[in-house]
Amino acid sequence: MDTILEYLESAMKNIRSNKMRTGLTMLGIIIGIASVIAVLTIGNGMERYVSDEVDAIGGNVAEIYLDSSVAERGFTNEDIQEIEEEFSLKGTTFYEAAYGIASGNKGAFDAFVYGAGADYQYSTGTKLKEGTYFNDNQVEQAARVCVLMEDDAVHLFGTSNAIGKTVEISVGGSSVELEVIGIKENWSEMIAQMMAMEMEDYTCMIEMPLTTYGKAYKLDVSEFGSFELFWTSDQPGTIVKDVVRYVENMMGLRGQDAVYYMSMSDISEEVDSIMGAITAFMSLVAGISLVVGGIGVMNIMLVSVTERTREIGIRKSIGARTKAIMIQFLAESAIISLMGGVVGIVLGISVAYVGCILLDLKAVIDPVIVIGAALFSMMIGVFFGIYPARKAAKLKPIDALARN
Repeated sequence: MDTILEYLESAMKNIRSNKMRTGLTMLGIIIGIASVIAVLTIGNGMERYVSDEVDAIGGNVAEIYLDSSVAERGFTNEDIQEIEEEFSLKGTTFYEAAYGIASGNKGAFDAFVYGAGADYQYSTGTKLKEGTYFNDNQVEQAARVCVLMEDDAVHLFGTSNAIGKTVEISVGGSSVELEVIGIKENWSEMIAQMMAMEMEDYTCMIEMPLTTYGKAYKLDVSEFGSFELFWTSDQPGTIVKDVVRYVENMMGLRGQDAVYYMSMSDISEEVDSIMGAITAFMSLVAGISLVVGGIGVMNIMLVSVTERTREIGIRKSIGARTKAIMIQFLAESAIISLMGGVVGIVLGISVAYVGCILLDLKAVIDPVIVIGAALFSMMIGVFFGIYPARKAAKLKPIDALARN
């Protein structure tokens, strides 16, 4: 232990005696470590943000489709009720959508109009803020009620307190007046921005019972080519594939590839995979500076060997072993790299926090990354210090003394 402390003390003494050179040598390590931590932290924040936004659109949601060119009939309400009961699903629903006009006492606006079952409340991920969502009984009775978002209420009525107010919905020349019974939270900022980019004018989102929709616009809503299903978080993600197999048997379509699905979980996983690949690539690019920093450490240590040739010769002439000389130089390069790594970690975390604040992201600091960065910086120092250390250790005392 005393020998090790002696090596470390000697290494620190030489580092302190060349502060400027040591600082410049550390610079490459500092930049490399800071870049990797900042990139990974901001990347994790972006990945979390995109994942949360995708989940906000609809978490455990999937849509099952029939190939109409193969299937002899569509889904009926009895079919999806059977599926819901068979798999103990959170809910199932059909829906129809059209583009129309919504009119309130403050004006008329473009609108996406949805007719759906009561379980459609689970579809968009936005929670009910006031009032209630229409229920199964209201769907069955084709009640003239609707649910809209808070911003829609403000545009249509000048206030978010729109429960009990009447909105007129026109689609294809047919109109129906509906009572507002529920106000939902607005879309998340990212989704709202995406929709604003697609739509030139403000567009409302109106949801009404499917039967009301069919009756108002004279549409058949008894049979559909697709339906949405919702499952709870404690149910396995494979439940959608199980439902597909069940539907194939139920509809007599087994082996015909006529039933397929789209799941928000699959989309979320794909987005996570893409974001992970982008972050890994950016980290690899940032990591190149670590290699450059390591080469800088090697160069400085080679200079140090040259400057200290006489010291090495004297030490070896009085009995210092080759191993001791090598360990001393390795200790110096490792300490320089570790010090650079610590400074780089602090700088990287600071840059990451500032970047996340500017990008309105949540900083996700992974302790494994921080510890890994510190260890990696030390490994860089050891790896690139091996050659100078071996060169110093192999000097013969007579040759080392003769050079000065």
